Amino acid sequence: MPINAADTFVKNLSQNEKPLVSWNIYQPKHNEKIRAIANKFDMQESDLIKANDLNPQKAIKTSTMMLVAKKEGAESNANQDVYESKIQNDKKVEGLVKPAEHKVKSGDTLNKIAKRYDIRIDELKDINQMTSSDIQIGSILQLQRNN
Repeated sequence: MPINAADTFVKNLSQNEKPLVSWNIYQPKHNEKIRAIANKFDMQESDLIKANDLNPQKAIKTSTMMLVAKKEGAESNANQDVYESKIQNDKKVEGLVKPAEHKVKSGDTLNKIAKRYDIRIDELKDINQMTSSDIQIGSILQLQRNN
């Protein structure tokens, strides 16, 4: 669930008088519309928008993880899409192995590099024995300590 949607979700949950449904995480396909996703999971567009704190005026990014109603019973195309979405996300997580080094490119800053690889700036500087935050295009920064 998107972190910015958690408060909305909890609030809506506490005000819900209808039976609760089970939820799945779904990752939209390229150019997929809210209406199509809602239809796929037999949901009202308004419920999908509320549950995920979506702006109906904006396109949904494929990187967005959405909560959708879980379809019970026979395996449906919607459930298959959820399963395929989960496989893709698992592959992305597996692929998030931090590389050992980074070659500095134009526009890079120590701050951007640190954020990209989820490392603290002071740790990055320490690993590379840097005394300032100045970096040169083409230089190689180590991202992990050599053990």
